[in-house]
This record gives sequence, structure tokens and C-alpha cells, in this order.
Amino acid sequence: MKQMKKWFFVMILLWAFIIWQTHKKQAMKKEDIAPLNEKIHKAIYQENFPLAIDLLENAFKKNPKLEKFPYLLANLYLQEQQLDKAHFYIDTALELFPDNPDFHLFKGRVFLAEGDTKKTRLWYWKTLQQNPTFLSVHLALIDLDIEELDLASVPEKITKLKESFPQELEQYPEFHWLEGKYAFLSEKFPLAVASLEKFLQIRPLVIEARIMWGKSLAAQGKLSLVHNYFNQILQKEKRLDRDFYLSAYSHFLDPNTALSILEQSSSNLLKEKSLSILFRQGKYELVEEKITKLKLTGYQSLSLDVLSLENYTWQKQFSSATDILKRITQKKFPQANALSKQVQLALAQENFSFAKKLLEKSNNSSLVVSKTKFFLEGEIYHQEGLWKKSLAKLLNQEKQMPEDFPSRYQLYQKIVEVALSSQESSLAQKYISLLSPQESSAINWYHFFFIWQGVLHLEKGDSLLAEQTWKKGLQFPWEKYIIKGIEKEILEWISEKSFSQQLEPFCGIPFLGNDVCYFLGLGHELKGNIPLAQKFYKKGLQKSLGREFPYYLLAQKLEK
Repeated sequence: MKQMKKWFFVMILLWAFIIWQTHKKQAMKKEDIAPLNEKIHKAIYQENFPLAIDLLENAFKKNPKLEKFPYLLANLYLQEQQLDKAHFYIDTALELFPDNPDFHLFKGRVFLAEGDTKKTRLWYWKTLQQNPTFLSVHLALIDLDIEELDLASVPEKITKLKESFPQELEQYPEFHWLEGKYAFLSEKFPLAVASLEKFLQIRPLVIEARIMWGKSLAAQGKLSLVHNYFNQILQKEKRLDRDFYLSAYSHFLDPNTALSILEQSSSNLLKEKSLSILFRQGKYELVEEKITKLKLTGYQSLSLDVLSLENYTWQKQFSSATDILKRITQKKFPQANALSKQVQLALAQENFSFAKKLLEKSNNSSLVVSKTKFFLEGEIYHQEGLWKKSLAKLLNQEKQMPEDFPSRYQLYQKIVEVALSSQESSLAQKYISLLSPQESSAINWYHFFFIWQGVLHLEKGDSLLAEQTWKKGLQFPWEKYIIKGIEKEILEWISEKSFSQQLEPFCGIPFLGNDVCYFLGLGHELKGNIPLAQKFYKKGLQKSLGREFPYYLLAQKLEK
């Protein structure tokens, strides 16, 4: 699971700030602290974290023994992903107040932000030994199980914890949060909705919980309830938390509608979110221009740097991308994520030997989750055109993965891609069948199943069964899913030979181009327009550079 989004951090920071305001041991004079309180509160609420940090650091120099100064600074630096400074200030707080269990718990969270779950778990256990009745640590350990997708024992642990702390059940909404996350990942959507609603009644502004709640309803075919909820909330235009709800609602809208509401906001967070949509649409120059404007206002964030890195990478401006990556890693970006970004940049430059060296260098690191490493190894060999090796790595990873592992569908999809590239049709068929929509209402690979199941039928010469499969995909209950995106348009195009103009712009997007070109070519071929089909097949081959999926299919079509 991803770390909590920025809105959650803003609320946590404000909560911590309020606690600090009411602290009785201030060394500053009362007349001095009131204006400082107001400035810090305003800076945090307006997401101007650098200003809040400056104000707090200056105050800390004048009041080096006030416990909330270093604790708040650690929170702010964690939000900014400057993890070395987050460590420094939480260590400072622990030196001043070694008996504060909240500070010990926070230290573990900094380790978790680094991606070092081993150190996080050890620190939590150490904290628990010192404070065996500190419920927050017990909850954090269960949350860590969920983060690592070790779900089997979670229900039992939550039950035992409830039995051990019956009097705290009403005071700790985190019980509901953990139950909701577990249920969502286990695809128990009615339980997820019930648990998350209980949590959101107490903590309404946790964006990850609100999005998970909406997705759980959507998976049950109740997306209309999600729309009704947000529309009622957003009718009250003067809500202070309006931007929060706009941000959450954007996850349930088609990209263009989401763009229109996000760009209207004055919030830098929402403007940054709109840039992610533009990036996925392949509008790289516009993204670069808007990132520059946003940074000129003084807005900085790690996620904005990551978007800038990806944007320069897809534009093949590798010098700029490398500079940004260096800046990110200097901030102690979580190592598993940093490794992934480094490998992706190396692959974009076709520097396969360097990508492999990066993985070899990470072999002894406890910070790199094995599943991340396996997936990257498979991706390197795939991009290099060594499909058999790639397939071996991915199949080996599957053997080590529990049957109920939530990310298994992502791995199955990658295996299908490589199997198709390797002309291993029977293996591709096996894993396509595992991606069947009947397997799970949660997965978003329903489109993948219908599209490629039909292609395999076509490759075997059964065009009637191929067309029936595609039409079945169009009849699938799409209202269960949040975005009816490009995949539905592909199904419409190849089964009905229409809407091609809506698809053509996607041929220019590097990470979609060759796939879309293939399906446009296939649609024209089925329609009988061979010259136009060849045009798109050739364009797809140019995008694929002779390696990427579905290269061999494009080549076969040209040979015919």
C-alpha cells in the first residue's frame, strides 16, 4: 500500500500543532507565541511546509528544550521526504524526552518511509517492550503486516487486540481503519465499506480511506452511490475542506472531467494532481511548462520531482532526468522506490548492463523488497528482448507468491505480455484465463482478459470466436469499475471498427503507443483496409524498437 497522501499529513501536522499550542512548558513569552502560532498554523494549512519549517527551526533555536518543536519538525521533514532531517529531529526529541512513547513510534515510521520494514518492525518491538500497553504500537505492527501484504493472520490479531483493549475500542478509530484495509485487499468489499465508514465518521479527512471506500462500493456495482455522496458534499461551495473532497472525487471521474475540476482549484496539491493526468495523456511539454510555473510560486514536493523525472524520461531528456534523480536520492527517497526509478531511467536509455548492475548492487540491501527486485529483473530482460530469461524470472516469482497475494494479477498480466512476445501462446492462454473477470470483482484486468483472449482466438484462425469475445467484453458490467478508459475504446474499435479517431492520439504516448497502434492496425485489417492497417503496424514497430510487447504480433501482421 502507498503511504498516506498529503492531506492526511496536513491534518496530522495540524493536530500535532494544536497539541503543541496547548503545552504548558513554553519558554517563550505569551505575547510572542500568539503571532508565531498563527503563522505556523497558516503555513501548514496552506501547504507551505518550507515556511513552517523555517519558523519552527528559528523558534527551536530560542527554545531548545521544548519537546513539540523537534517533534513537529520531524513530522514536517517526513512529509517533505527529507528523511535524514526527520531522523535528526525525532532523535533530538527522544534525547529530550526519552519516555514519550509517541516519539518512539514516530521513529519507526521514519524507518518505514525509508522502505526498511525490517528496522521498522524491530523498532516497534523495542518500543512495545518498554511500553507493553501502548496500543498504538500494537496497531502499527498490524498495519505493517498489511503494508507487507502478509494478510493471513491479520483478522486474528485484530480480534485479540480488541479482547485485550476493550475499553479503548471507541477511542481508537484505527481498529476500523485496519479492518477496512484488510477487507479491501482481501476483496471483502461489504466489510471494507462498513469498516471504512466507521473510521471516516471519526476521521473524515483521510483521503486514502475515502478513496478505498469509494473503490469498495464501485467493486460492488454501486458507483452511483459514490457520485451521489461527493455531489452532495461539493454543493456546499464554502466548505473549508472542499479541496480535500475534490481531490478524492477526482479518482472516480474520467480524466477530462477530473482535469476540469482540479485545475479550477487554488490548491497547489490539486494542481499537481492535474499534472499527473496530463502526463498520462502524453502532454509532456505542457506538463513541463506547468511544473516550472508551479515551482516558481515556491511550491516544492517530492512527488512533483518524481513526476518531473518521468516527464523528462519520456521526452528522452536524459540529462535533466538524471539531475532530478540525483536530487531525489539525496533526499533519502525510499530505497526500493529509488531503485525502481534508477532502473527505469537506465532502461529508457537502453543501458541494460547498468540496469543489471543496479540490481546486483542492491542484493545485500535489506531495504529492497524481493518482489520489487524480481519484477525489475523480469522487466530488464523483457526490454532487452531476452524474453525467455524474463519469463523465467517472472515464473520464479510466481512460485514464491502465495495464492491469495493481492498483487498477483499484476504479475499475471506481465507474464502474459512476455509470453506473447515469446510466442508462448499456450502459456499466455493459461495466465489470461487466470485474469478472467469471474475470478475477482476487484481487479482492473477485465479489459486485458477480453482483448487478448480475442487476439489468441484470432491467431488460431477463429475470427468468429474472437469477435464474440470482444463483444462480450463490451457487454461486461462496466459500471463496477471507476474509469471506462482507453481499453473500452479498443474493444469498441476492434469489434465494431469505429471510434478510431479517439484512439489515434494515444499512438504518440511512449508507454501506450505500440499497443494502441497494433489494435488500430488490427481494426483496419478486420475492416479490410490493409494499407491503413500496415501504416499503424509500422508505426507500432517504430514505437516498440523491436523489443517491446506486442512486437512479434506486429511483425507477423506485416509479413502477411
